[in-house]
Amino acid sequence: MHSAIVRAGQNKAKPTYRVGSKVIEQDSLHWVLHGKVKVATGNQAITLEKGDMFCLFPGTSFVYEALVTRCNQQLQMAWLALEGPQLHLVISDIGLSLSLFWAEKKFGCSTQSYLQKLKMDKSARLLRESNLSVIEIALSLGYAESIQKLMKE
Repeated sequence: MHSAIVRAGQNKAKPTYRVGSKVIEQDSLHWVLHGKVKVATGNQAITLEKGDMFCLFPGTSFVYEALVTRCNQQLQMAWLALEGPQLHLVISDIGLSLSLFWAEKKFGCSTQSYLQKLKMDKSARLLRESNLSVIEIALSLGYAESIQKLMKE
């Protein structure tokens, strides 16, 4: 037997958009196209943004909701709901586990912490290997908000 697409769709969410607490009957893959979304299951939650993907699985209670961004970017997502015995193999083949929070298991920390570590590692490398100032490095790696807060103090 093969997996079959049961539903597919795309939405542009209002700022108050919220789904759940809910349990679904099929596996569901969601792609964040724009904006940010907070996804929670059990006692775990994660914030995802443009380019991220998350999986929801049958029988697991979840909640997800749009988050307001600095530039008020509207949450937009696309999704596929699938069912069939082959889906878990496909998910495994692309490097995901049957857990919403696969990154935490793979890297030993949350996705956000892992990305922060990558930024810090790149910052340290640029400080060692370039002639860029601390301000230039911070701005180029997305630390503008932190710098602005420091300047105000």
